[in-house]
Amino acid sequence: NVFSCSCSYSDRERLVKLIEDSGGTVEDTVFTADVELKFYLSEEKSKKFLIKLCETFSARLTAEITETRLCPVKI
Repeated sequence: NVFSCSCSYSDRERLVKLIEDSGGTVEDTVFTADVELKFYLSEEKSKKFLIKLCETFSARLTAEITETRLCPVKI
């Protein structure tokens, strides 16, 4: 799943660390009044990430799925 999430500049580093610690990859970052992150997480890890996001940021941040992508996996 590809997600989009906006955060403040001060929350950006913690959010990027949470994404990476959850097995995700940040694909794009747009700096405006806030920071908009576009990132990929596998479907299996998405649910746990959303729970951690809510807990870590006291429900101030939310992430929306913007795209569903199938990626090849090594077997």
